[in-house]
Amino acid sequence: MSFSVRVDMTLFKAYLDFLSKAIKEAADEGLHVLAHAGQAIMVAEAPERTGTLRRSITIMKEGDAYVITPLVSYAVYVERGTRPHEIVARRARALRFVWRGSVVFFRRVLHPGTRPDPFISRTRDRVSNIATEMMAAAFREVLR
Repeated sequence: MSFSVRVDMTLFKAYLDFLSKAIKEAADEGLHVLAHAGQAIMVAEAPERTGTLRRSITIMKEGDAYVITPLVSYAVYVERGTRPHEIVARRARALRFVWRGSVVFFRRVLHPGTRPDPFISRTRDRVSNIATEMMAAAFREVLR
């Protein structure tokens, strides 16, 4: 009579497959939740003058990633600010402003520029911190 020990990778491979699927499912679910949280954060961080910028913030899925972005063309100028620049009337003979309580017309004006309001950068930093916390919690849950 002989005795032997057989080492077989079948169970180990099955466990790794299960673990891999569980991690992917947890990551997919976590990314979906994180994207919606990120959208809410960006909306809260964005300046509200007319509300158009905030309403334009959307989520797009690109492959395995979610992209949270404002769709208005001027978002980059809010994020980065602008330098002083000249504004010249093009479609009309003059630019119309209310200045010191009176309506005034100018053919050209020197805009003083705008300060940056890095709402997208603030969102990225907050979402990054939340993602780190979520990933740690997801891995703890899978490895239980």
